[in-house]
Amino acid sequence: MIVADGDDTNTFYAFDMPKGGFYASYNKGATWILLNKVNGGPGLENGLPAWGDAISVPLGKKGEIWASMSNGLYRNTNWGQNAWTRMPGVDSAKGLGFGKAAPGASYPAMYLDGSINGVIGIYRSTDTGATWVRIDSPQGQYGHANNDRSKITGDPKTFGTVYVNKRGIMVGTSSN
Repeated sequence: MIVADGDDTNTFYAFDMPKGGFYASYNKGATWILLNKVNGGPGLENGLPAWGDAISVPLGKKGEIWASMSNGLYRNTNWGQNAWTRMPGVDSAKGLGFGKAAPGASYPAMYLDGSINGVIGIYRSTDTGATWVRIDSPQGQYGHANNDRSKITGDPKTFGTVYVNKRGIMVGTSSN
């Protein structure tokens, strides 16, 4: 899986999920540097688990990367180098995306398909993942029972609109 940095057009990140390697290129993909490697299978290096589901970057934020993992959500604010921080309360993350910031907020709204404090659902955070609000209903689980990754993103122009691709496409809008 490869993603471009959210603000630097020269930088790309890649996560080799089967081998647990996290790479970065700072010259438009001409060369790649291995930043995190766990030998001998799953484990941790700099706080990043060897097995992950997806990496995401917020637009307009240089050097910031989020990793969705079966055991939580991880953040790095140093171009993928040095320590990764596991976000408290997030039990698992199957997908993470970003959308237009909430009114008065400077950080993009975050949308998560995963489990927070033991409850599976679709969540939104307007404070960089410090707190989460569930935005789906217990009756509408949209395929959460399976273990596949989901594609989730917020609308970059309209706060509160989220798009989820799990079993088809779901679009939801909520301003609260």
